Amino acid sequence: MSTPSPRVAVVVGGTRGIGREIARHLVTEGHRVTIVGRTADTGTATAAEIGATFLRADVSELAQVRRLAGELTSRHDAIHHLVQAADVIKATRVDTTDGFEVGFATNYLSRFLLVDLLLDRLRAGDAHILHVAAAGAAGRLRLADVPPGPRTGAFRAHGVGQGANDVYGVELAARLAGTGVTVHVANPGAVETGIRDEVARTPLGRLLNPLFARLMTVRQPAEVARTLLDTARRHPDAVLIGMKGPVPLPRRARDEALRRTLWTRTAHLTTPHPQG
Repeated sequence: MSTPSPRVAVVVGGTRGIGREIARHLVTEGHRVTIVGRTADTGTATAAEIGATFLRADVSELAQVRRLAGELTSRHDAIHHLVQAADVIKATRVDTTDGFEVGFATNYLSRFLLVDLLLDRLRAGDAHILHVAAAGAAGRLRLADVPPGPRTGAFRAHGVGQGANDVYGVELAARLAGTGVTVHVANPGAVETGIRDEVARTPLGRLLNPLFARLMTVRQPAEVARTLLDTARRHPDAVLIGMKGPVPLPRRARDEALRRTLWTRTAHLTTPHPQG
C-alpha cells in the first residue's frame, strides 16, 4: 500500500512573525511547507530551523509575484494551504517599481494576484486560503482610493489595503463556493512582530502607541498562529475571523456592487500593460 503524498502548504511572509509560526505548525502537522520571503539569508536559516523549503521573492513587486507563481506551479500539481502573511508599513511613503505604495502592493495587490495565478492548483487541492490582515477593522473603502494616489501617506495607503482585503476575501469566497476551497481573512490583533515596530515609527503610531500599550493585550506570534489556525478550522464558513472566533462582516464587505467593482479594478491593476 502506497504512502499518500504530504499535503503542500505555501506561506508567503513565512520567514518571521506570524507567518513563520504558522509555517512551523504546518510542518509539525506533516505538511510539505514552502516559505516565501525577501531576504535569502533569513529565509534559508528559517527554512532549515523549521524543516521547510525557501523561495525568495519580494511580493511588493508584481513581476516577482508572477515569477513565484510560475515556480510553485512547476513544482506542485496541487496546493492545499496558501497563507499570505507578508506585510509592510513604512514611516514615510515608498513606491514600488510598479508605481504603487509598497504596503498596499504587498498586503493587497500581491495577494489578489498570487491567488489568481495559483487558482488551478488551489482548486486541485481543495485548498485553505488564509490572509493575515485586519479583518473587520472599522472604516470605509472608497473606490477612488484604489490604488492610493501619489499624495496618500504610507499609513493611510496601508489601511486602504487592509480594508480591500475584507471586500476581496468575501468576494473570493463567494466565487469559490462549492469548489472545496475555503477562504479566511484573519485579524490577529496586537502582536509582537516587526510590523508592530514599524507602525510605532510612523507619526500616528508614535502618537497612539502609548495608549495601545495600556489598553491592548500584545500576544506572541506562536500563540496567534495556533489560535488563527484553530479558529479557521472550527469555522470554515466564516470568511472573517479573529482571535475569538468569526468577525461580523463590515458594511463594505456586504456591498455586492463594491465587491464586484473592486475585483474588476484590482484585476486591471495587476495585469501587465504595454508601455507607451
